Amino acid sequence: STSALDAIIMMDHSGDVVFWNPAAQKMLGYTEMEIIGKNLHDVLAPGRFRSDYRRGIEGFNKNGSGRAIGRILELEALRQDGTEFPIEIALAALQRNGAWWAIAIVRDITERRQTQKELLQSKQELENAIRHAERLAIDAQRANSAKSDFLANMSHEIRTPMNGIIGMADLLGETTLSCDQREYLSSIRKSADTMLLIINDILDFSKIEAGRMRIERESFDLDVMMDEWNDFLAIQAQEKHIEYLCRIDPDTPANLIGDPLRIRQILTNYVTNAVK
Repeated sequence: STSALDAIIMMDHSGDVVFWNPAAQKMLGYTEMEIIGKNLHDVLAPGRFRSDYRRGIEGFNKNGSGRAIGRILELEALRQDGTEFPIEIALAALQRNGAWWAIAIVRDITERRQTQKELLQSKQELENAIRHAERLAIDAQRANSAKSDFLANMSHEIRTPMNGIIGMADLLGETTLSCDQREYLSSIRKSADTMLLIINDILDFSKIEAGRMRIERESFDLDVMMDEWNDFLAIQAQEKHIEYLCRIDPDTPANLIGDPLRIRQILTNYVTNAVK
């Protein structure tokens, strides 16, 4: 017991200390001469617990049993200097001279409590960080959805007048124009087609982000669609001094069901990238 790291204390049937090892002196501050014969609870127990401890001793004296016997408990204790600290205590009963005595093994768990406190604080900080990140993610999602909705609405609003410009340009092209006027009209139509392509790409991107992307199913004539779009693609190729030819396999059906706008976008991206 002289080399034990834990405090070992023996109490008689009255709760008075009859054995006190060096570890107990180091932990609690009392020398053996100072503590022997004194009631352990009166000396070491914080005032708020002493009445409970005394009732426990009374029950223990009757039959050597009690709620604390044979268990490991975490309690609070007082040092000689009056400071309070947490302990872990294991109590065992023994019968001596017809009376019940108790042996207590006491361990200072201050560091353990501090570690638990730090772990609890770290856990709380982590949970707070997770909640904060979740809130940021929700805010970002809302902002992204708002942005996508804005882009979708704006792109739609812009596309409507652009289609009007293209339509009016086509009507103007059916009138009598000078060579210079027809060249100017061609530039207007080319710019309008390019702008409409950009607007459609923005609209599709915003629809994908907003979760509203939908592939249309409608009947269309592939030859007519390509005739309308080939001029636009050919102009881009001519600007790079590249010859643009469009050949459709004879076995390809002319009447199809699908999304002609998406098909034009795909073909345009392929050709534009090839021209670049």
